[in-house]
Amino acid sequence: MNAQPIPMASQREYARLLSRALPAVVQNEEQHDLYLEQLESLLEREETLTPAERELAGLLTLLIEDFEDKHYRLPPASSSEILEFLIGQHNLKQKDLTDVFRTPSIVSEVLSGKRELNKGQIERLSRRFHVSPGVFFPPRPEMDKEGADFVSRQPNRRKRKKAAPVVKGPAGAQRTR
Repeated sequence: MNAQPIPMASQREYARLLSRALPAVVQNEEQHDLYLEQLESLLEREETLTPAERELAGLLTLLIEDFEDKHYRLPPASSSEILEFLIGQHNLKQKDLTDVFRTPSIVSEVLSGKRELNKGQIERLSRRFHVSPGVFFPPRPEMDKEGADFVSRQPNRRKRKKAAPVVKGPAGAQRTR
């Protein structure tokens, strides 16, 4: 989608395309499939699209992505689930990771969820599997399904204890009231 407005000469064509496609927020799978088909037919001719067709393709993309973000979001995975996935993808066995974890028992404990990954293990795993270290960080439980941070929206309700004042006595001795 362009950052610039549609050229005046293409506005009529865009209006005609909109009246045919009638794009709206995707409500169900049937509508999602229809928009995907329309987008795919536009993308097949990507090199020859008019500015109006490019704009419609951009709009359809946004509508499709919005629906997919809401309905096809994968649940967050734990670091042990991610590690299991990577082991499977690389056709490895637990014993193949002793160079990363130093002992087979640590590999087993990490995969069972009894032990968390430490910084060194994350660094070695990210190099081994050629992935960002961030994939091994556990999901943040305080995130809601839209990814908004609950913690930042909540007022701090904890009352802080006031420190007891320190009073200096004779000869520099300190005592607490």
